[in-house]
Amino acid sequence: MRAIEDFIKELGLAADLSLMDAYVQEFGNCNPMPMAEYLRFWYQAKSQYLLPIFQGKLIHEKKINYAKNKSMIEYDLNRLLFDCSEWDDILSGISRMLRYVFFDGQAYWEVKANYIDGAERVAIFDRIMSELFYDTSGYSSNSLQLATPIILRPSRYNNLTRTTSIQNGQKPFRAINSIMKALEPICREKWPNIFHDTFFNNLHSCIEKCRIIHSQVLNSTKIDGTLCLSIHPMDYITMSDNDYDWESCMTWTREDEPGEYRTGTIEMMNSPSVVIAYIKGNKPYFPLEDHVAGPTWSNKKWRELFIVDREFISGVRAYPYQEEEFEDIIIKELAAMAAATGYSSYSDEIHKTENHMIKEGEIRIKCDTNIMYNDWCCHTCRYTIAEPVPIGAAGIRRFNYSGTAYCLECGEELFNTGDDSSELTCDSCRGIRRCSCCNTAIYDFDDFYTIDDGSILCLDCGVECDMCGKVYNVEDEPLTYIDVGYTSTFNRAAIHRREICACQACKEKLSPYLGVDLIYKSKSYERTRDVLLPTIPDDLYDEFATWMPDKEDLVDPREFNRF
Repeated sequence: MRAIEDFIKELGLAADLSLMDAYVQEFGNCNPMPMAEYLRFWYQAKSQYLLPIFQGKLIHEKKINYAKNKSMIEYDLNRLLFDCSEWDDILSGISRMLRYVFFDGQAYWEVKANYIDGAERVAIFDRIMSELFYDTSGYSSNSLQLATPIILRPSRYNNLTRTTSIQNGQKPFRAINSIMKALEPICREKWPNIFHDTFFNNLHSCIEKCRIIHSQVLNSTKIDGTLCLSIHPMDYITMSDNDYDWESCMTWTREDEPGEYRTGTIEMMNSPSVVIAYIKGNKPYFPLEDHVAGPTWSNKKWRELFIVDREFISGVRAYPYQEEEFEDIIIKELAAMAAATGYSSYSDEIHKTENHMIKEGEIRIKCDTNIMYNDWCCHTCRYTIAEPVPIGAAGIRRFNYSGTAYCLECGEELFNTGDDSSELTCDSCRGIRRCSCCNTAIYDFDDFYTIDDGSILCLDCGVECDMCGKVYNVEDEPLTYIDVGYTSTFNRAAIHRREICACQACKEKLSPYLGVDLIYKSKSYERTRDVLLPTIPDDLYDEFATWMPDKEDLVDPREFNRF
């Protein structure tokens, strides 16, 4: 195998090593080996297929011009408009005005609870808040989607003085202004101490700011950008870290805790078939030093993983939104790169998965992962199939697009234990042992049992016989729980109970000195429990490994009659 230094120099990675080392050191929660050493796993995987396709270039860039679709506009509206503080002020302000005009200031739930006219009084309030403010689907098309018009009509249930209607297809902010014109004069006249100039000046300012944001988003429909197809290791570990206010379960930089499936980033980095595609933003991304200074890396506005195999090319899942136009461009670009290097030839047709399967004739392909959450089966993916169609047996075949995740400290393989899909290091490097029965992680500060063969059991899976002191796996050894009755030195009239556990061998020794106590009784069912009798010999009683009452304090627990 080639020396690590050779391919690092050949691929131009040397300049990025210090950034990768610093990034893993800061956010990896471990004491990692140098990335120059760790990248041997990445190189072994990518050199099988992808490095030849990329012709030794780790990132391919392509200028693209595209029009925003509905999902992209909705994403921008959610990010720029509906998450801003001014939008929250609009909701709270108009909600408050409606509550006074329709409920005379009463709380919503108090009015709704009135069984005589509560439902009628809250009906218009509910429609305005839900269809105009909570359901924001009409904002992306600048046209409200109403089943029927919303009519604000004067009645004995409100303080309105004139009729106002909100029509289907009306522009959202025109509808908001209509509501303001209907409510503002009433609120100023009847409740001037609450709805004063300061209140309305702030509310009108918020409406105008949000209207401008809404207009800017809708008018920015054409975007020039740079599409990147990458197998660069830094792009995998930063696949969900950016300065565009989105993340996924594979983020490294979340403040409170890392992404739940962060291990997936190094699985994808070490996968022989996975390429990361993304739209690179214009503003720089600072991965280190609180993300405000230092070296920069590509700022991902959008990204998606793609599987490139000799039999098919398929998208996985896009973040922060799906974009079929991007997916088709990327699939065709990857197919052209593969064809140019003789790797494989693919059909010009692009299909959608059905029932989370790639279908071609009688062949069905399902894609799986190891530790990473399997995004491929979460939604409909787009794919193209190789030409000629791969010959294979009919039926369902499984394709695992994960690479092997290796510990960042020692290089040992990481396995899916079910409780550490965010970890980047192995149990040994984290000082963890595991229960030999249920595989639960046991840390140095946890209590546990050690059995004869040297393996350990957690407190849920192990139990210690109170007589002989031997530890057993609860799944392997049927154990008996026995009640011991005893009196207090200070109160001989009171009978106390203590439960002890006995293995089968110890129970046999105790059997002549055990009684049966009825502890539950109904018309159709009885339950009994073994009890220890005071007649047990002193020498046998002395064998108990755990604390027990003095022999002279033993009594028959059945003397305390439950029934």
